[in-house]
Parts: sequence; C-alpha cells; structure tokens
Amino acid sequence: VLWEHHDQLYMTFFYYASQENKPNVFMINYLSYQRFYEDCSLAVAGSIGCQPRNLDQMFVAINASGKGTEHAKEKHNDQHSLNRQEFLQLLVRVAYARYIMTGQVHDVSDAVRMVVEQDVLNNVVPECLHDLNTFREHYCYLEEVDHVLRRHETSLRALYKEFSKDLDPSRVLEKTYVVMGYDEWIGFLQSVHVIDMGFGESSTQFCSLRHGTLAFVWSRMAVIGSEEDDAVVLKTQNLLFEDFLEALVRVSTMVGWPTDAEIEEAGYTDAGEFLLNLRQFSHVYDRFMAKHATSWDQEPRQPIERCVDHLIAWVIRVVAAAG
Repeated sequence: VLWEHHDQLYMTFFYYASQENKPNVFMINYLSYQRFYEDCSLAVAGSIGCQPRNLDQMFVAINASGKGTEHAKEKHNDQHSLNRQEFLQLLVRVAYARYIMTGQVHDVSDAVRMVVEQDVLNNVVPECLHDLNTFREHYCYLEEVDHVLRRHETSLRALYKEFSKDLDPSRVLEKTYVVMGYDEWIGFLQSVHVIDMGFGESSTQFCSLRHGTLAFVWSRMAVIGSEEDDAVVLKTQNLLFEDFLEALVRVSTMVGWPTDAEIEEAGYTDAGEFLLNLRQFSHVYDRFMAKHATSWDQEPRQPIERCVDHLIAWVIRVVAAAG
C-alpha cells in the first residue's frame, strides 16, 4: 500500500518538512508533524490509542528508536525530527491505532490504505499532490526551453558556481565539486531580488519564501538508497546544476512577466529592463505585479520558454546593476 502511493506520500513528506521557516527542510520537526496530523484530522477524541497525546508519543517513540551506540551511524538523522523512512513508519503506527485497535478492520494493510486514502490524501493541501514528472514533461523537457537555457548556459553556470558551496573533492562522486544547498538557493533568490525576506508574502514579490522553498524541494534529484549514505544525502539535500535549472523553470512560472508586446510597446529590450525601470514608480510596479501575479499551479499567461527567458533577463540585469 505504501509503495502504491509512495509518490504522493513522499510529496506530502517534502511539503511538511519544508514548512515552519526552519533551516532543515529535509525532515519533519514536531511543529510540522503536529500541523500534519491536525490537517488530516488523524487524532480521534476518546480513542484508545489515537488521541493527540498518543500521536505525540508515536513521534517521540520513533525518534527514540534511533538513539544509542548501535545506531551511531545515523549521523544524518536528527533525533528530534522524522526523516522520510520514519514518516512512513509513523503512518503504519497511526493506521494500527486508528483502525486496528478500534476493531474497524483486522488487516494492517487495510488500515494503512484507509489512513492514506481517506485521511491523508483527502485532506492535505494541493502542493502535496503536485506531480513532479508531469511538471517536467509539460514545462522542462521542451526543445524551446532547452534553447533558452543553452543560450544562457555560460551565465547560468557562473551564477550556480558563485552561489554554491565548495565540497571536499574526496567525498564527492562524479567529480562534482560544488553543489547548491538550501541556504545557497535562498541566498541566490534574495540576491537577485526574486524573493525579499523583508516583505513576507507580499504579492509584489516575484516569489514567496514558501514557494521558493518548494521550488528547491521539488527540483532535487530522487535517489534510491539509505538516507545515512553520504552520497545519497549529497544528492537529496542539494541541487546539482541540472536541478538548479529545473528550479529556475519552476520559479519562472510563479511570476506574471510582461509579454514581449508589452516590453516592445514600453520601449525596452527585455523583461529585466522593463521591470527595473517600472520599480522606480512603486505604485505602478505594485499594480502591475498584483494584476499579473500567478500561482505555482496556474498556467502561465505566455509560453514557458518566454517565462524562463524573462527570469534570466531579470537576473542578469540585477547582477549587472549590482556591479
């Protein structure tokens, strides 16, 4: 049952792991876990083993099972948070407490199916049901997008290297000596004014911190293997260059860019020049951004290759203006 729904369960895990504006966006801490079981109404008042205090005890018990010298190798496992494997274990525990202990069903797999299909997937936010590969096929794996990225490849590689962290070459596979972590990604978005930490969720931002975070989480490489393996952790907690490009495509869909016709009519050469000049008139800029704002799950108002080109033009203009 878990394998049948693993894509959606992993997406649910990724979503709640990336909430609460915390530094570790790869595990679910207690506050995120509490938000998860409240969103899904998993607690049952007056039940034998599925009251809120029982759910809290499950969280503690699962984390406690990783302590001790015999588990010393779990160096990447925060003992106060759930990793992906522990999240799946928790779902089974909840299923047992919610449906087996109450006698509603007698088979654990049936109980797990009920928790997953009835309680979790019916109640989580739309971001948890986002299909990564559908997005990639619809927006990333296109010849037109490839042409735009290749045209700017030299600049994009330079930006990626500038904002990425250096690693010990002896510990990195495939001679990849730099990777972009979450902090570097958010730092990049701030530096090029795609998100502005000082203005919260303002509609005049290109992208909110929340969706900038999700772009990072959704663009990481999926890797088979133990989450205690250094090589697995390297790939699952960082963006390689190709992942960085996907994250840029994702961010580009979240902005209501001016169209080529609007840019030409205003007498500018690209979206970067258009918006930088528009920002001098704050009220006009705010109205334009609010009017054309798009959500992560909306179809952009122009072809995706134009959105990507506009984002890159903006980034290059901002970097050039910063000297």
